[in-house]
Amino acid sequence: MDEDEKRSKAEMAAHQLSVIHSVMQVMDWDFLREGVKQTKALAGRYDTFAVLNRGWNPHHGKTLTVKANALQKLIEYHELLLECDGKSRVERDCESQMDKLKNLFQ
Repeated sequence: MDEDEKRSKAEMAAHQLSVIHSVMQVMDWDFLREGVKQTKALAGRYDTFAVLNRGWNPHHGKTLTVKANALQKLIEYHELLLECDGKSRVERDCESQMDKLKNLFQ
């Protein structure tokens, strides 16, 4: 893969991530956190059903657990993006202040 292809792929990935980031801005994160809790609780009940009733499919609980874990990872990703945004804002403010100081001494 040459440099132009790498640059093109990087630009495409950056664009896709920015689209994902903009969609994540409008999601109800408290609702999703509650959904994780409820899904994990339901998975636990399904696991109990599978132990008590041999006719119950034991994979229901496992599937729900994986879905809840995936949603939890999405929430953690969103929290990291918020942290990055905050740090970027501080960085920009610091650079702006440094530029103002440079202009004072020129």
